[in-house]
Amino acid sequence: MKLFIDENLPAQLVRPLSGIFPRDKFQSATETGTSGWDDVPLIYELGERGFNAIITLDRHQLDNPDEREALRDAGLDWIGVPPELQEWGGDVLGMAGSLIAHGLSLYQQLQVNSPIGLRAPKPSARSSAASMFFKL
Repeated sequence: MKLFIDENLPAQLVRPLSGIFPRDKFQSATETGTSGWDDVPLIYELGERGFNAIITLDRHQLDNPDEREALRDAGLDWIGVPPELQEWGGDVLGMAGSLIAHGLSLYQQLQVNSPIGLRAPKPSARSSAASMFFKL
């Protein structure tokens, strides 16, 4: 799988995640030259470049109908990191790596074992566990 790490997460996540998931390719916004892009054009560009999913802190992408439509059209799955991550002190990179790695393990299992995937909840739903990732 090819996974994009959004610019709202540390680009340094590429190395530890690549070590945890050696068969997958991780790239950051810095590496792809897409830092500062608006979400909708970014999503379509990632689809064109063959990415399978975006890893992000931006939960508004699921609330915005244009961004949800772009995710569907581009064939990108959305992997969200709980917003509480922004409030943690100390080793944010370690915490982010642990959370994302846990979510990615489950995501990979679903890719292999589930032909249906997950559907996004109604925009008012805010459960972190229920909204870790979506196949739109």
